[in-house]
Amino acid sequence: MVSIKNMFSKSKKVEPKSFQEWLGIKEILNGKILLTNNRSIYILKVLPINFKLKSELEQNSILMHYKSFLTNLDSKIQIIISSHKTDVSSHVEIVSKVTKENPKIKDAVNDYIDLVYSIVNQQGAITKDFYIAIEASTNIENEVMKVKEALIQCGNESVIPSIQEIEELIRTYINKRVQNIIGGVQ
Repeated sequence: MVSIKNMFSKSKKVEPKSFQEWLGIKEILNGKILLTNNRSIYILKVLPINFKLKSELEQNSILMHYKSFLTNLDSKIQIIISSHKTDVSSHVEIVSKVTKENPKIKDAVNDYIDLVYSIVNQQGAITKDFYIAIEASTNIENEVMKVKEALIQCGNESVIPSIQEIEELIRTYINKRVQNIIGGVQ
């Protein structure tokens, strides 16, 4: 018979895995997620363009290039849109410095800052970040170059997100999946 004391002894303590170990992530570096199963996923942050400000001819060209990009891929991709509340603190800080340099416009600048905060608070200003996750079993660097070139043809630039951005993107994705499962939505 096993006693309750022996069932909960410290010798059987299981160390919790880190976030990365739990997900099967070996390492995150320079935009690349190396997985424990020797696969790799490359993340690109896509800098958006204002499509609505383009002429009809430019819009049609962008759509044509985007269609070509999607149909000619040799690797698996996932397009990720991350939405979050807009942080205007750095903008407000820059504008506030103007009042120190020119005290005559202090009232106008303060009114502007109040306006910015009221718009953000009332309308719930949202910032959207766009990412492309690329998975390829071989030649991932070649696939990433193809995706970058295709994005340029669509009028977009891409950058390598920081490790912190990638970690936050993973956390956000998992949190949303868990919320959907708990809420019964899949």
